[in-house]
Amino acid sequence: MNAEQKLAWDSEVACAVLIAEGKDAYMIDLDQLPTFEYRMLLARLGCRYIGTLGIKNGVVDCAPADLHPDTVRGITEAVAPFLQYAKTKIKPKGDSVDWLTRLAALPDSRTD
Repeated sequence: MNAEQKLAWDSEVACAVLIAEGKDAYMIDLDQLPTFEYRMLLARLGCRYIGTLGIKNGVVDCAPADLHPDTVRGITEAVAPFLQYAKTKIKPKGDSVDWLTRLAALPDSRTD
């Protein structure tokens, strides 16, 4: 298993990052298979795979396909859009917010 596959496997959310020459980066959620039409569009745009972005234990990690400066630049520029996407996918674990809300609503018995 290479670094890109390991990151995708171990992450809570992971995306493959593709880039067209001189264009924006495109991300494919590795938990979902892209439609045939989407894959054809990416192929028509001349996209190439530049690496994987993932979030493991709350930390963003990347596994570039190679260390060419254009690849590293492309994957670095994709981090902000990836985080925007990831925050819609990752749900908080547990009910700590609910518990704190209920705790704050309890009457303070120290004032009696």
